[in-house]
Amino acid sequence: MILKKAGKPGWLSLIPIYNGYALLNVISLPGWWAILLAGWFMVRNLVLWAFGAQHMPVGLQIVFSFGWETMPLWYFVAMEVSRSFGKSRWFAMGLFLLPPVFYGILAFGRAEYGQDTGRAFTYPGRTIMTVFNRELQSYFTTPLAYVFLVIFLFFSGYLTFKQGFYEMRQADMRAFFMNLPLLFVFMVPSTAMRMWAEERKVGSIELLFTLPITITQAVLGKFLAAWLFLVIALALTFPMVITISYLGKPDVGLIITGYLGSVLMAGGFLAIGCFFSAVSKNQVISFVLSVVACAVLVFAGMPSTLSYFSTFLPAGMVSAIESMSFQRHFESIQRGVLKFGDLSYFVLLIVGWIAACSIVLDERKAK
Repeated sequence: MILKKAGKPGWLSLIPIYNGYALLNVISLPGWWAILLAGWFMVRNLVLWAFGAQHMPVGLQIVFSFGWETMPLWYFVAMEVSRSFGKSRWFAMGLFLLPPVFYGILAFGRAEYGQDTGRAFTYPGRTIMTVFNRELQSYFTTPLAYVFLVIFLFFSGYLTFKQGFYEMRQADMRAFFMNLPLLFVFMVPSTAMRMWAEERKVGSIELLFTLPITITQAVLGKFLAAWLFLVIALALTFPMVITISYLGKPDVGLIITGYLGSVLMAGGFLAIGCFFSAVSKNQVISFVLSVVACAVLVFAGMPSTLSYFSTFLPAGMVSAIESMSFQRHFESIQRGVLKFGDLSYFVLLIVGWIAACSIVLDERKAK
């Protein structure tokens, strides 16, 4: 009934996935969100099938069963559906929290599509979402995304199965996660280098700053879009998980925490790349600076590097250098130990570099 009120054929609601695509188009959200969500559920269910959900800890079973990770999408959908039918933000919260009840009221009530009742409202994240959609679509409208994905998947598989996987004689993802920091040092900056350098080069950054949007909102929208792109790249490695589960009985918790650490590490590298992309309008220079900064933070925690520093630096300073490295915190999460210090390290790193990027762009706007 909701699609019918919006002028779409009612039978579209009977077609899985396409009904979501049609609804998102009706409320002016990207229809490919439905395809992306369907792909995510497919990957997640394959992983659950490969491992067997009954062997997971109870907490993980609850998370995967209710799909908490998709809540931001349902939030935006509820808000835009409410706006499109002239309802208030309180009705939107009802759509978000009690969808069967409030979607039923919307479908069989008197609300009309495009109805102007003077209840137009804004909600947190709407401006960021607009920038997010624009940026994420730009990745897939050029060959850049597909070239990146092919290269990333090739090298991640090569480094995993050709660099010690068979020698370990153990079916787990340790070889994959062990090589990921080095792979991210080059791959993530290649994604981040175009974020602001290209905007400044073609002059579109001035147009962006004239829009009713703050610099922080623009930075967050671009950053979240690039971060989701990297998460998609990581999700496409799921055949590796299924292969390893076929070869043996890996520890599910270690694999999940390993991917969590990988997502956080990708966000940290991306935040650094976002900053250097704002510093220089030359993409090559921003790429080189990002690679150097990320490499320093990775190799600073290597045992060989720490051993070298210990020959002429005090033990306290060597420990401080180790605590600032990606390597130490990522390896701790990879071992299945979720410490507040490790999680807060990545959060503070991302927030700090994003804030620095906003400050740089704000200064350039003032000029």
